[in-house]
Amino acid sequence: YDPTKWFIRTMSTLGLAYDLKTFPANEVEKGFIQMRMQELENKRTKLVFGTPVNKLPVYTEEEFLDQVKTYKKQWMVIEGFVYDVKPFFNDHPGGKALLKGGIGKDMTEAFNGGVYQHHNSARNLMNTSLRIGILQRL
Repeated sequence: YDPTKWFIRTMSTLGLAYDLKTFPANEVEKGFIQMRMQELENKRTKLVFGTPVNKLPVYTEEEFLDQVKTYKKQWMVIEGFVYDVKPFFNDHPGGKALLKGGIGKDMTEAFNGGVYQHHNSARNLMNTSLRIGILQRL
C-alpha cells in the first residue's frame, strides 16, 4: 500500500495534478520480484538444511563397507552421499524391508526412478537428518 501514490492519483483525477509520469512496468515487476526474493532469503536463513556438504566427513568405499559389515551401520549411498537410514526405518513409506535391502549399497538408481521417483520433500528430509558423509570414489 502506497498512500502517496494514491494521493497523487486522486489529485490527478480531480485535475489538481497533471503531466504525471509512470514508471516502466518491467521495472516495477523487477522491484516486486527483488522484494519477494529478499523475503524468501530471510525465511531460508531460518531453516535447517543439515550439515553443509563441505563439513561432511569423506569415506572411502572400503571404510563405508567396513562400517556396514563390522559395525553394523545402517548406511546406504545415494548420489555420492552416505546416509544413515536407521532412524527412518519405522517411518519409510515403503517399509523396513525396502530400506534394509539397500544397506551397504549405492541406491541412486532406485531412489531416482527405478521403482519410485522420490520428491524434493524426501531429498530435504534425507539431507537434513540422514546425510552423514560423502563417498569417495576411486
